[in-house]
Amino acid sequence: MLEEWRASVAIRLREVLMATRLSPAKNRSSLNTQRAIARLREVLDRLRVLQSSVTVAVVALRGQNADVDEDVARLLQRSVSDPLQDQIDTIKSVLRLLGPPVHRKRLLPPILRL
Repeated sequence: MLEEWRASVAIRLREVLMATRLSPAKNRSSLNTQRAIARLREVLDRLRVLQSSVTVAVVALRGQNADVDEDVARLLQRSVSDPLQDQIDTIKSVLRLLGPPVHRKRLLPPILRL
């Protein structure tokens, strides 16, 4: 296990060293990749805020205990929240492929901010 970790660190170190020696065209490509990563993270943050807002609406509708409200809550859950989660998962997997994770402060939907 330790040897695998050392090998992965050595490989990553070589990659970083090689990245600093790249030609200008490759550096431009790396810059574009970094911009794409930043943009994907922005989209991911917005999707999370949207999903949180939908979740608040679903909980509020279900709390009212009306038949129509339950139907609307189910519709929001299935047609909005679940697809949002699918997109969040997709973007997270792309970000994992593009670069190391960056731990960022999660945003709360406006209704939950104090």
